[in-house]
Amino acid sequence: MSGEGLVSVIVPVYNVSKYIGRCIESILAQTYTVLEVLLIDDGSTDGSGALCDRYAKCDNRIRVVHQQNAGAGKAREKGVQLSRGRYIAFVDADDWIERLFLETLLRDITESGADIACCDLREMADGRETNRFHTCTDKRIVRFKKDFFDDLLKGGAKYGYVVWGKLFRSELVRTLPFDEIRFGEDTLYMLKVLSRQPIVSLNPYQGYVYVRREGSVTIQAGDVCPDMALNYVYIGSAIKDFAEELDRPQRKVAANYYAKKVYIALSFVLRANGCAAEGEVRLFLEKHARSALCLPDLKKKLRVMLRWYLMFPRGYDVFVGCALKWKHIGDRINHARG
Repeated sequence: MSGEGLVSVIVPVYNVSKYIGRCIESILAQTYTVLEVLLIDDGSTDGSGALCDRYAKCDNRIRVVHQQNAGAGKAREKGVQLSRGRYIAFVDADDWIERLFLETLLRDITESGADIACCDLREMADGRETNRFHTCTDKRIVRFKKDFFDDLLKGGAKYGYVVWGKLFRSELVRTLPFDEIRFGEDTLYMLKVLSRQPIVSLNPYQGYVYVRREGSVTIQAGDVCPDMALNYVYIGSAIKDFAEELDRPQRKVAANYYAKKVYIALSFVLRANGCAAEGEVRLFLEKHARSALCLPDLKKKLRVMLRWYLMFPRGYDVFVGCALKWKHIGDRINHARG
């Protein structure tokens, strides 16, 4: 199969036997048919891998790779390494794409000369469509790093936070690794991509269907597990680094974004550990708290709280514990009145 015009669609697969069929069939039903489908079975234990093999026997555009569980990022990375297409799209196994998805994004790339084409999404939860967030709200072209930054932190467009819902020129992402973190690897990856200052085409066409389901990593992130809270710090640090070459107002926004992520991670981790962050976790938080305090233009509240933590960590632990306790009591009182 020639790489000219070929689109490689990469799907990381892990224990999604209830959903993977719908996802694969939506890809095979695309109006743009010059494609290969790379299904990366990331150590599934529920029969998902066997389902992928069955689909591969029915359509020679499908290739299946079975590997030990390494996470969605590494599964996508393997797919990129094996891909032969001139263009690459990522689709999550529990989501699906509309029939015109590839045709629309490929046309946007061709007409605009873009390196990445992005579309909007429809979100489904419990079988019903929601309107929680959008990746692209208007049709436009983005060319400059400062505009990517404004979209990331100030605007309504969330295209910089996820890898799905897009079509990439393969040479743009071929050599970029995914970070080995549980939550937020999409954002870190997209920051690497956008740091290369590609031309990005945005289209409000709702061609990607995102399924929010119980048990997914994203939903679990809402429970704020300690490792996910620490990953917020990685994202904040990456956005701070992303803004280093920008003007001072944007650097100021990025610095406070980073410091706030450190502050939030402190509160989350202390709550999860009974107000006692120890060992490597404490050293990690202290390192980033000091790094944040070295930045100019921090808001007073963030500066005071981070200094307090570094000077009196036990006192900070107790304060957070009391604050969370009183918040919990207040919530219960309001609920009872409710």
